[in-house]
Amino acid sequence: GVGSGDTLAILGLTRIQHSLVGDSFDGGISGGEARRVSIGLELAACPPVLILDEPTTGLDAVSANDVVACLQKMSRLGITIAASLHQPRFSIFQLFDNVIFLAKGRVVYQGPVKEVPEYFAAAGHPVPAQHNPADFVMFLISPSIHSRSSREQANQLCKEGEQASKQMETDQPQALTQRQAQRKTDRRTK
Repeated sequence: GVGSGDTLAILGLTRIQHSLVGDSFDGGISGGEARRVSIGLELAACPPVLILDEPTTGLDAVSANDVVACLQKMSRLGITIAASLHQPRFSIFQLFDNVIFLAKGRVVYQGPVKEVPEYFAAAGHPVPAQHNPADFVMFLISPSIHSRSSREQANQLCKEGEQASKQMETDQPQALTQRQAQRKTDRRTK
């Protein structure tokens, strides 16, 4: 597993490990550092999955990027991390391996972040140059209340996304079995 010293280093907290966290009245560490301390406290229980709701909300762009970069490092160590984010910057969006876009509780896209532009281009909605794919997809799947065509477009994207998800589910058991076998091998070699 990941030791406490490793966790401090990965979360970028080594420098402040003996500092008081503080509060809005007494100062203390920064908001980004406080968020990473909060994540570290959750990691202390060694959860098999870490689920975070809006871990970047209220943080400035640099702190938000730092938090997600730390989460990425943790995921590289074998911790499964699921996080909901609202309108992530492009630099943050690129740090994720996989993404699920939902519209009214329906899957629109589920898969690798790097394949988002290709998937939507194949569906007839190419991501314009110089656009954040996350912002573009959210625009596509958040229909305007004044536009029937945008609601129909969102519904069509949901249907296509659900079909693609079903296909992934039928393909996944073999991939899951391979990952489980690899993890067993990895545990034996430690």
